[in-house]
Amino acid sequence: MKTAISSWMLFRLLFQPGAVFEELSDTRPDPHVVFFKYVIWLALAPPVFAFIGASSFGWRIGAETLLYVSGDGLAVISIAYFFVLLFGFISTAVIAQWMATTYGARHSLGIHFALVTII
Repeated sequence: MKTAISSWMLFRLLFQPGAVFEELSDTRPDPHVVFFKYVIWLALAPPVFAFIGASSFGWRIGAETLLYVSGDGLAVISIAYFFVLLFGFISTAVIAQWMATTYGARHSLGIHFALVTII
C-alpha cells in the first residue's frame, strides 16, 4: 500500500479519473506531505496570477474605465486570498473527515486532504 500520492496522478485525472480514484483508495498519504507538497503550491497560483493580472491590466467591474489598485493594496488582497483558499481547503477536508464516519469511509485526514487536492 502506497503512502504518498504522485504528481502524475493530478495530470492523469483528466484522462483516467476512475483509475486515479482507485489508486487513491489504495494509498495512505500523510496529511503534512500532501499539504506542503501540493496544496500550498496549488493554492498559491490563483493569488499570484490575480496580482499579476490586476497590476498589469487593472479591473473592469461594471465600470467604463479600468480600476487600478496600488501595489500594497494588491499585495494585501492577494495574501488574504491565499489564506482564504487554504482555510477553504482545510475546512472542506475536515468536514469530509467528519462525514466519513457517517458513510463508513476511512477516517484518515491524509486521505481527505488527498481527495480534496485531487478534486
